[in-house]
Amino acid sequence: MPFVDLGLVPEAASSLLVPRLAGRRRAASWLLLGDGFDAAEARDVGLVSHVVPDGSAPAALGAMIGRLRAKPGLALQITQDLLRRGSSAEILERIELESGYFAERLKSEEVKRAIRAFFERKGPPSL
Repeated sequence: MPFVDLGLVPEAASSLLVPRLAGRRRAASWLLLGDGFDAAEARDVGLVSHVVPDGSAPAALGAMIGRLRAKPGLALQITQDLLRRGSSAEILERIELESGYFAERLKSEEVKRAIRAFFERKGPPSL
């Protein structure tokens, strides 16, 4: 999550949701320091639900879809609806707050310098 390294701020309510899932200390490591994490760590904190070996995602997804299709459809739909219920106001409010800061930061000289430095280190993207 290289937001700060690029002179930016988190987006998509990540400043709210990541600490809730991973805890404040781990979220600070990812969001403030830009530390990376692997798939197992993402699963352990609840950012992802499954981790599969490289190259096996299509087969794993197919198996999961098969399991879901074998279940009563209406019960699945209702359960999914229940899982989504709850107040999204706090999340939407955070997205709005982050978006304002993000848009403001995009105009800053600090961001322009950070992005320029990033591309100078990485070189042009290969096609």
